[in-house]
Amino acid sequence: MAKLVVLVTGRIAEAMVRAVAKELRERLGLETHVLVLPIAVAVLATPRIVEHHLLREFGPRLRDVVEVVIVPGGVRWSCSELSKRLGIRVVKGTKHIDDLVDAIEELGIEGLSPDVPADELARNVGLRKAREALRLCEQEARVAFSVCGTRIPVRPPPFRIVAEVLDAWRRKLDDVVEESARFLESGASIVSLDLHGASPSDAKAIVSKVVSRLGRPVAVDAPPRVAVGACLGGAEMIMNVDADSVEKLWGLPRDVAVTIVPSILGESPGDPARRIELIARGVDRARRIGIEKLLVDPILDPPISGSILDSLVAYREASRRFPRAPMVMGVANVVELYDADSVGLNAALALLALEVGASVLLTVEASRKSMGSVRELSIATAMLSVARRLGRPPKDLGISLLLLKEKRSREAPLPQPNEYQQRIEVPKHPDSWELDPLGVFRVFVDRARSRVCALYIGRKGRLLLCSRTARDLLLEIVSRGLVSRLDHAAYLGRELAKAEEALRIGRSYVQDEPLFPEVDSLVRRLSIDEEGSGEDGS
Repeated sequence: MAKLVVLVTGRIAEAMVRAVAKELRERLGLETHVLVLPIAVAVLATPRIVEHHLLREFGPRLRDVVEVVIVPGGVRWSCSELSKRLGIRVVKGTKHIDDLVDAIEELGIEGLSPDVPADELARNVGLRKAREALRLCEQEARVAFSVCGTRIPVRPPPFRIVAEVLDAWRRKLDDVVEESARFLESGASIVSLDLHGASPSDAKAIVSKVVSRLGRPVAVDAPPRVAVGACLGGAEMIMNVDADSVEKLWGLPRDVAVTIVPSILGESPGDPARRIELIARGVDRARRIGIEKLLVDPILDPPISGSILDSLVAYREASRRFPRAPMVMGVANVVELYDADSVGLNAALALLALEVGASVLLTVEASRKSMGSVRELSIATAMLSVARRLGRPPKDLGISLLLLKEKRSREAPLPQPNEYQQRIEVPKHPDSWELDPLGVFRVFVDRARSRVCALYIGRKGRLLLCSRTARDLLLEIVSRGLVSRLDHAAYLGRELAKAEEALRIGRSYVQDEPLFPEVDSLVRRLSIDEEGSGEDGS
């Protein structure tokens, strides 16, 4: 008979742990036993308590019948000493019991640690596997050429991300360099400078300074004459060159890459066949004047005003017609024109790029709603590269883009009626409040420094307190004696926590306003009955 895997829990989580024990038996074939300690929360148990109840449960048979004891991953102590005293393995499980089965499936029982929670171990293993898959993708990639210090794959995976700095020609140099560096740090492979309003000489000067400060070449998006000037300053890639403008690039250095688009006078034709015809004309002309590094961009149409489906048909045909040319997809054409969270849009568009064979994704962060798009695309393309390498859907890879939602619930079950004396339904309290005699606070976020800030105005002066976490900031406020009322301290805790979360996810923080919109009420207000009238009968 197989030895037991003992799961240690407290009274509150007993039902959840028993469900997990059953899943471990059915899914992984482990013989499990649940040891319920006579305390509410097992994470508060000491090694002595666990030892006492294990010996009480199994007595002298402990070493004969138990293979391993799994305590909650959140306990603050190492299990090593307890293992020595008992003569069996005692290890840490996951911090959240619902993650335990996946962690054991990933690590095996033998991979659990007496010191590190199992979910952290599993996450690290998942990341190592993902990194290895990405390394192999890079190693096996069919590379068309290198530009801006980056190897450009003919088809994905892997992907490359080009991040455009808008209006670079009229912004301060420090701002352009700072945004470029941020894009590179977020996962962009190449930075492209928008120089549409610059002269050739200004473009040359701007690019030269940016390249010097960044320490690497850049791409440019500019009219042909301006683009040539930019290349004299150190640019190595030109975006968005149409068929009728190619010949204006005569004399371009041979190591500069050019992206051919199917536009006529700035307008992209809707018909996929016409797009391919125009790209072919541009490619032929580029080759005739000696341009060897060519990319093609059939253009991803914006929502509604174009046809995304026709765009994808054009990409498919371009992949067949130009088998050695990398393809560019400007995902910002959709993200910037769709009032939906950019995370899911970027993930979906990256998947479409993989399907049609576009290995270079062009994006911008032109608005607050698209901030973080470079980072999101970086993670999305990494997930897709790993998934394609492993031959499975992009889930359970050790990396994810789940920021606001989650795969499974980690909520603790509600206390049962026998665990409390009375349930009290709290009524809505009036909005009136009393001023704290010590003073008031205004709460802000400092995004440049990633800080939550509270401006104190009161008896002890005017102080701006800043911290990375709401917890540390609130403890500092309390230690300095800047609050005297419990309701004021509770209010501050709520607002500071909300500001910290706004800083983390990139939403605006406004004191005393909800962090997220009320989506349910919007759904109700948009509901239309069968006769076509709204909920108010209008």
